[in-house]
Amino acid sequence: MRKIQWIRTILALAVVLSATSIVLFFNLSPSQRPLGANLDLGLFKKERDLQARLTGIYMIEEDEGKRAWELWADNAQVYGKGDNILLEKIKAFLYLDNAVKVQIRGQKGKINGKTKDMELTGQVIVVNNDGTSLLTDYLKWDAQKREMHSPSSVTVKGGGMEIKGEDMVTYLDSQTLVLKRDVEAVLEQW
Repeated sequence: MRKIQWIRTILALAVVLSATSIVLFFNLSPSQRPLGANLDLGLFKKERDLQARLTGIYMIEEDEGKRAWELWADNAQVYGKGDNILLEKIKAFLYLDNAVKVQIRGQKGKINGKTKDMELTGQVIVVNNDGTSLLTDYLKWDAQKREMHSPSSVTVKGGGMEIKGEDMVTYLDSQTLVLKRDVEAVLEQW
């Protein structure tokens, strides 16, 4: 009888600790949550599939002998066979004709190691080589199409104007940016 009571006590304690952990996690601000907490982690498996934790990483992707992108991150967690990577404090360069076209910074992100698609969250800043900047809280890079997408609010500054809108797509190769909803523009000089 004493053994059953001891097991019940341990189980009750485990339930209380689990519930407390969940409550504490969701009461943290997004910047205090663990790496990847604000991203859809559908690509990632359980903690047992974590293969490596890395600091100070550098990655480069080439396409037909030309540099496609470079990426630096303060921290990374590699899952599976390296197919899925969570990142923290990211800086990336996207290239067009072997020259830096776009610089991107984000607080957190993930890379699909197979497709090379990236997602960034938390104060994502994109700067074009002409100085035009873009600010959003979420950005997805489609490596095959060479497009950036953000369903969130986006602010673009440059060329004497500020443009705000939602649901953005940027086509890197044609150097075209499209805002699909709630677009407003402010011209500095008219």
